[in-house]
Parts: sequence; C-alpha cells; structure tokens
Amino acid sequence: MVAARDPNTRPAPVILVGVDTSACSAQALRWAIAEADRRSAVVRAVRCIRPGGSHRHPVLDVVADSERADAEQGLRALVDRVVTEAGSDVPVACEVLGTAGRVGDVLVDLAADADLLVVGRRGTGGLGQLLLGSVSRRCAEATICPVVVVPCS
Repeated sequence: MVAARDPNTRPAPVILVGVDTSACSAQALRWAIAEADRRSAVVRAVRCIRPGGSHRHPVLDVVADSERADAEQGLRALVDRVVTEAGSDVPVACEVLGTAGRVGDVLVDLAADADLLVVGRRGTGGLGQLLLGSVSRRCAEATICPVVVVPCS
C-alpha cells in the first residue's frame, strides 16, 4: 500500500551547484550549503566531466566508468569536507555527469528542476575581475531559476 501524499506538503527546495576541481567552485559549494541551511533546502552538487581524460575511448566520445567513478569519489570527498567544515547537516546529493556538451548548457538544463543555481566565478585579476566566465555567463543568461555567481577570493 502506498501512502497518500499530502497535497499541501511541498518538497524541500533544491539548490543546484556546479562543482569542478577549482577553489572557486569549492567556495560556491560552501555558499550553497550555507544558503541551504537558511532555506531548509537540499543541495545537489553536480560535476560535469568531458570525454577525453586518460580513459578516452579511441572511437566513441564517452566517459569511461573508471573516469566517472574517480570524479564521483573526488566530488563526494569535497562535499563531505565542506559539510564537516560548515558544521552542517544539510543533505547534499552528489552527481557526476559525463558530457560531450558544454558545462553551461548542462547546468542550464538541470536548473529547470532547481529553485536556485550556484556557480563560482573564476576571476583572473585586472579586467578579468569585471567579466563573467563562459559557464557563469551562460547560466546567468539562460537559466529560468535565480542564479548566484560566487566570486573567487
């Protein structure tokens, strides 16, 4: 028997955060976890990996299982470390997507089911500090949910 869902109960808000191996994305993850604490939200951390790493298939443009597993393990370790440092019990779902597409496009697509998208901005100093990177720009221009671009300090 399946319990009836209360139509007045809303699911927890979802904060989607794009994470790579940079210090800027770790700051974005910290910001997303702190915001999730304030909103009683769930964080969905996503790492996109492109085919072509050390396990690239010579014919197919795919991500090898071992490459995906390594990326998932690294993402989970980063999330666990940030959650512990924050002293938070925010639930964080981790997802690693192998994609031949552009990371910005993948995040825009995933953000359709999110309440907020968080990305880091890689500043390069000087004039670069005034500009958004290609991923954060794509997300800010095309996402239907609110987008927060966390500056790298």
